[in-house]
Amino acid sequence: MKKIAPTMETDEITRARFEKYAVAVIENSDVGAAVKQLGISRSTLLRAMKNPAFQVVFREVRGQVISAALASLSAIAGKAVRTLEAVLDSDCPAYAKAGAAGKILDLILKIRETDDLEGRLEAVEQLLKDRDVFEGQAQP
Repeated sequence: MKKIAPTMETDEITRARFEKYAVAVIENSDVGAAVKQLGISRSTLLRAMKNPAFQVVFREVRGQVISAALASLSAIAGKAVRTLEAVLDSDCPAYAKAGAAGKILDLILKIRETDDLEGRLEAVEQLLKDRDVFEGQAQP
């Protein structure tokens, strides 16, 4: 897992501990399994999880896990599309072809929606940056 740089809120040792806790929480289905894996008490983990610095680290670690999963899925996406194409082009029953076609259309709509939201978010972020720059220049 990529190392997350320490921030002002946490020192390097605390951040490393929070990263370890975050990975255990993500990998396990419940707190009990996470504390068993970590070899710490339940109260220690629950106390850490309430810490705002832990929550920042947790979101960053979860983001890295999601990015890694998306990269793995992207690597096999072409194969999945070819499989759906093969079903459409085969002598499969109509319900199988309809299912494959529906899945393709669903994916296209999700991709379009994601692209649209990403573009809109970038525009909002740019507006906020421009506003901050403008307001920053207006102040003495």
